Amino acid sequence: MVKSKIDAYLSFLQNEDNRPEILKEIAVMGTLSGIMYATLILKYSSDLFSNYLTKAGRECNHLQGASKNLCIVDFKIRGLNLQKNTLSSKMNECNKSFNSQKCRDKVKEKIDKINLQLRDLNQHKNIFRDKARQERQAQMRVM
Repeated sequence: MVKSKIDAYLSFLQNEDNRPEILKEIAVMGTLSGIMYATLILKYSSDLFSNYLTKAGRECNHLQGASKNLCIVDFKIRGLNLQKNTLSSKMNECNKSFNSQKCRDKVKEKIDKINLQLRDLNQHKNIFRDKARQERQAQMRVM
């Protein structure tokens, strides 16, 4: 029975139009293990982050050098914050799983990784901000 639910979910995921409906599908599959619930929640948040980075590529494409890097880092920070907030809000979905503690542990582990990434990106953001400022000052001297 669980195998048929997993197969149904995998075919559901292959259709990109259904991805926003993942959390509704999670509710239907209430007998899944904590690991599977966590995987579904993590996949959902990962898709949100990927979509955000696609938007960053379009928005930052016209920039060059450190300014472009700064723009991309800003989008990554906003995307990771969105992903972290989504994971935090969807952690209640773990209660519907067979082993909710495993699910919460996996989601919490991902939130901790995101926090580390955010710390590193904020440090890089300061470096890119300084480089972008130097590039603009150098351009002003040339003109």
